[in-house]
Amino acid sequence: MDRKIYADNIIFLGDHPVHLQLVSDYKYESKPGPGFGFKKIQERDMKFEKFERTQTAEMYPWKDGYSIEDISVSDEDTKAGSPKEGDMIARNPKNHKDLWLVAKGYFEANFGSVDTGMKTLHNTEISGAKKNVPDIIVYGDGDLFKLISKASSKKEGWMKSTKAMQVGSGVIIQVTTQQGDNVAEALCFIPGSRIEGDARSGWKVI
Repeated sequence: MDRKIYADNIIFLGDHPVHLQLVSDYKYESKPGPGFGFKKIQERDMKFEKFERTQTAEMYPWKDGYSIEDISVSDEDTKAGSPKEGDMIARNPKNHKDLWLVAKGYFEANFGSVDTGMKTLHNTEISGAKKNVPDIIVYGDGDLFKLISKASSKKEGWMKSTKAMQVGSGVIIQVTTQQGDNVAEALCFIPGSRIEGDARSGWKVI
């Protein structure tokens, strides 16, 4: 006896309800004995399709000692040793009690920080930028402009900075303001001025 199940959670075989958790083709064959007289054969004709995620995911990293209670873990992940270091715990943004484990390998292959591709806002010198932006390419003196002052917020996505560059008889001042993807810059030249100080104690224009 074949039954094709599309999106229902329950079917009835006679007067007996059967709860289904997967959408697939289920095949049953007659079996003597009490009850509804059928047994399920583990045969599924699943037709997988590709879909794109339309929202960001909310997760936190699994650590030894954390409780796994109320967190769904697949049989395959359990066989592979999960929960373990590097796994992530995801939650439904609309139901924070709906939690499940995302294995380390799957997470690393399919997810990245929501900041991926965005400008790192808190860099203050080229040595720090090389640590925070692994693929940065620098030509010449990356610290040619000296940072005078800077303020930024990663959460709100804004940054303001003032930098200065010594050019012979004076100093060029660069003021940068960024809000999200919008950037505004202004330059001015101050004749007869110079830059003093160092990266540790701070630079100033006099």
